[in-house]
Amino acid sequence: MNASVYLNESQLDLLMKFEPDKNNKKTYFPQLVSKNIFIFQYHACGIRLIDILLLTNKSFIDNKFVIPVRKTSDIITAPISTSIMDCLKPFYSEIYEMVVEKIKLIDLKLDVNLIENLIRLEDIDFEEIHYHDISNIIEKISKMGGYEDYTMKLKEILKVFNFQIMIQFFKEIQELPTRFLFPMLKMEDFKDSFDKVTK
Repeated sequence: MNASVYLNESQLDLLMKFEPDKNNKKTYFPQLVSKNIFIFQYHACGIRLIDILLLTNKSFIDNKFVIPVRKTSDIITAPISTSIMDCLKPFYSEIYEMVVEKIKLIDLKLDVNLIENLIRLEDIDFEEIHYHDISNIIEKISKMGGYEDYTMKLKEILKVFNFQIMIQFFKEIQELPTRFLFPMLKMEDFKDSFDKVTK
């Protein structure tokens, strides 16, 4: 009888931080896809490999994934998250960057206390602040030291930014023509199967 093998917390952390070598053309893409699929599975209820490979951009509805489990014919749902978005970003980088540039500070619904912290920033055009601007400000303040509380407030704003980016990111992907989320299989090879399911 084969014993199940699990990653412990430190091993999972190492995997999350692992970055494939971009200079190695033979291994970079396979390692990137393998890592991101595994992390996607981790954040999506541990779904089986075949189920994740057959997920399409039409699989998320109302901010959650609707996942057919082919082995049992069940349907499970998993909420979309920034962690899942991070798994998909390398394969939809143009869409991600477009969304990041599109969403501005004025588009966010912020707590009054967070807005008050922004007022402390000088020479800032609040109508044109983007996600990367807040990230750069946090980086500069962190190097200065002595602004831990203020930095924490700015990181809260960054979380709100990230959440809104996530919502728009999945919306943009969903509006694309039907395709598999991960670029491992070709949709045309499965078109007949999907047509039967949708009829």
